Amino acid sequence: MTVRRPKRVALGLLGLGLIVLVALVPAASALDVSTKAIKAVGSDTYPDNVQSYAEQLEDVNKLDGRGGAIAVLDTGVDDDHPTFKNAFVAGARYDSDCQCIRDKEPLSREKIDPDDRDGHGTHVASTALGRGGGDAGPRGVAPGAALVDVKISNDVGFSVNGLTKGIDWVMDYNEGDTNWTGNTKVRTIVVSFADVEPQDEREYTPLMEKVREATEAGILVVPAAGNCGPDSGNVSGGCTEGGGEADRIPAPAATPEALAVGAVDGNDTVRRTQHTVAGYSSRGPNPADSADDETWRKPDVVAPGTNITAACPEAVDGYDTDCTRTGTSMAAPHVGGLAMIVWQALDRATEEQPTPERVKDLLTQTASDLGEEGWDKAAGYGYVDGYEAVVEATNTPPDPYFETVPADPEAGEEVTLDASDSRDPDRRDRIERYIWTIDGEREEMTREQPRLYRVFNETGSHEIELVAVDSHGRTSTEPFVRTIHVSESGDEEASTQAPDVELTHAQPVRVGEEAWFDLANSTDPDGHELVSFAWDFQANGSFEPDRETEAANTTWTFEEAGERNLQVEVTDETDATSRGTVTLTVEEPPPEPPEVAITNPQEGDVVEPGTVNVTWLASGGPVDTFGVSVDEVAVDETRNTFLEVRLTEEDATIAVQANGPGGTDVERVNVTVAEEESLERSSADEGDEEVGSNPPRATSNPDDEEQASEERSEPSREGGEQEPETATNGTADAQETPLGLTAVLAGVGLGARLTRRA
Repeated sequence: MTVRRPKRVALGLLGLGLIVLVALVPAASALDVSTKAIKAVGSDTYPDNVQSYAEQLEDVNKLDGRGGAIAVLDTGVDDDHPTFKNAFVAGARYDSDCQCIRDKEPLSREKIDPDDRDGHGTHVASTALGRGGGDAGPRGVAPGAALVDVKISNDVGFSVNGLTKGIDWVMDYNEGDTNWTGNTKVRTIVVSFADVEPQDEREYTPLMEKVREATEAGILVVPAAGNCGPDSGNVSGGCTEGGGEADRIPAPAATPEALAVGAVDGNDTVRRTQHTVAGYSSRGPNPADSADDETWRKPDVVAPGTNITAACPEAVDGYDTDCTRTGTSMAAPHVGGLAMIVWQALDRATEEQPTPERVKDLLTQTASDLGEEGWDKAAGYGYVDGYEAVVEATNTPPDPYFETVPADPEAGEEVTLDASDSRDPDRRDRIERYIWTIDGEREEMTREQPRLYRVFNETGSHEIELVAVDSHGRTSTEPFVRTIHVSESGDEEASTQAPDVELTHAQPVRVGEEAWFDLANSTDPDGHELVSFAWDFQANGSFEPDRETEAANTTWTFEEAGERNLQVEVTDETDATSRGTVTLTVEEPPPEPPEVAITNPQEGDVVEPGTVNVTWLASGGPVDTFGVSVDEVAVDETRNTFLEVRLTEEDATIAVQANGPGGTDVERVNVTVAEEESLERSSADEGDEEVGSNPPRATSNPDDEEQASEERSEPSREGGEQEPETATNGTADAQETPLGLTAVLAGVGLGARLTRRA
């Protein structure tokens, strides 16, 4: 076992961004500044943000990360803090105080709600998903996301083995292989720890392999890049050897599949132009000679990380005091929250399941350059921009269209190609460019030039294609194609026009269901008979051999969901041909509706006035939320399968409604609310008939019984000072006190090797 023993200096609590300032902390950037800077929240400076863009999706719910969970692998999270109201859905422990990292069988089957005696994990989690408001302080980036709390570190240190097992547990949780139940899948893992063992070769360590497995399992891992830049100052953590600019970014941030996050100095302002890459933020590439190899380039992006004020656990500073911390640890949850929002936007805007790779690409491709154009070793691909990432995620391609005037030109006659009726479905977007291809020759026009004028001197057929490009660079999925026929001047008999294509089809089109398609409404301007119809259902550029027919209608069964570009061709008796393209959305079969069954209290139970723990089970189709009401008055909405309600009336009806994409289901139970003494008197009045029986009582929820945990001594806080907490081994570090003063801690490394947070 290798134990690293850092010098007794203010290096932080063995972690990324867990710094101790020797002087008082200066004015800090609260989350309501940094979230505006990354455009997750609107401001006077950046009015466009993910909240306002949600209106374009025509959804009553804003983009806030709901529908998925963020797993915070850290020092634990104090989820009793008001900023995490109804956020916690599952938890586990793999820190060095826990027997689980040494046992062969981990505690994946146990329900654990980890605490936080350090403060780092609570700060990180509130940045990513804090609800905020009132005493809860400023909200985080994705306040609608659920919290999965995996404790991998105590207040002394952590092991790479514990981090690896923590990632394994999250994958088990998503597969339903733990005792935690529910439908909220983890989409993003935020990690602020690192394996500081040098990694020189372009190969995967066991920890990096685990990150790759998580990515393949549909989870985006967002690690902090480390605090070993050229000017680290009193910020430390995540250094391999030597420190400084030559230091390399460690695992897990070094993993190609991960979204590694560096930090910027926000200078307490929303204006991004005044932000610079922090001196402490670790530089890449990784390995050092891989600058030209995109696979190993790190970091990927940067986000606010300096003097970030967010929530503290009660065990550290109490709920009335926020903590101010600095480091790439603080930057990573900003990006983890944005990743959850982008995931939600993709899930709403497309039929395809979002992937970690797609979310990562959107955040890197839309980031703003802070240095040289493109990737650089300090800022990666740039400063994350939530608004642009969501726009790109939800942007719909423009629909090109044009008319030809005259429709039946003669040789030498000027023809107007009019594309002014082309449209962009996105209300906040517009067509910026028109790209014409006429008889194989390309010509590009700006949005101020929707009309193109052309003289055709050669008789015969001429094919014209139009592609539109919107203001975000999105190109139409398929070109609009029209064929015109140019005749000799004065030769009326030679004049012919191509048919006008009109397609109707079944609505909706679903996977596995036969859908009908009809071209019978197509017409010919010259009155010629339409003699053949062809169909390309597989979008492979060739018409289906068994679908080239004289019949104007046909059927087709699609085997996969998603957008499909259907191309059709109509030919008249003069062999004049027109093609048309329509984009179909093939839907999955509708999901089953959910079912809900209340397990406590049950119908007819007698309960005492006060707080009653209502529990229930869900089955059937997927569930988004549960709504709980008493006597038709809403109490709360939750993703959990339990909720405390207060009963005061003599009789009460408790209802639980399961809400899912397949519909809703409601169950109600009627209970009697009475004091125990009243029940005893009532029983006595009824005589001896009821002797030996008791009224039914609502049972308590086993989850309310707290698990026995190892007792820890709390450091004293007299006069703002904190006494050192020592153990048997000599690893020392410092922790930030409420006044920003230095305090020294000692601890024991229990893993394969004691490492520092990156």
